[in-house]
Amino acid sequence: MPDYIHYAVVGAFVLLAVLSALSWTLIVAKALLYTRVTLGNRRFAARRGERAALSMPPDDDAAVSLNARLQRAVCVALRDLEAPEPGAPATLVAWDRRDLLERTLAREIRREQRPLERGLTTLASIANVAPFVGLFGTVFGIVHTLQAMTASATNGIDAIAGPIGQALVATGIGIGVAIPAVLAYNLFLRRLKTVTAGLDEFGQDLIALAEQRRFRIDTPVHAALSAASNAGGVRRAAV
Repeated sequence: MPDYIHYAVVGAFVLLAVLSALSWTLIVAKALLYTRVTLGNRRFAARRGERAALSMPPDDDAAVSLNARLQRAVCVALRDLEAPEPGAPATLVAWDRRDLLERTLAREIRREQRPLERGLTTLASIANVAPFVGLFGTVFGIVHTLQAMTASATNGIDAIAGPIGQALVATGIGIGVAIPAVLAYNLFLRRLKTVTAGLDEFGQDLIALAEQRRFRIDTPVHAALSAASNAGGVRRAAV
């Protein structure tokens, strides 16, 4: 086999191995990511309970739940509205609060989408490129077979069946690399749309809740108890 054909065939197999390893690495990483997202949102929903509270989520919830981070962004925006900076223009203080919350939610949802989208383009590229890489190796394998037949002056199906069959292995491997990438890409794209739709729905619930609260943050239970205890202590000291 000439050197350039040998290098081309070996290079095709090495590239397919790299693409396969990259594909499965992305598949496992994305599966773990979406699992953490689902479990984190369920945990936050269970802690939030049936009572819809518009309060700052704790750090441990915000670390694992997209919904908690979305609620935290809304609470930060509402807190800034409740305490505008001194000297702020009247037009800024009287800003349409619902519009501000919608902008805040849209920005936060886009920020949360980026890690979920990361790697999908690579999976799509692997799914499209891998069969052609395998075909590339097959073509050079067939070229080598035909050159060998010409050099040995042999012909007939028996002389070419074996070498061509071996050359077609590269195409089969390329298809085998592409199929998991295609399936994973479609699955994760569907999960991305589901998670994004859930974030949009939760964001609209937060806006409706903020309107019910007149755009004020609820006082957390532990903070209310602490304030009541301090007030009681002050009254006892005064007596």
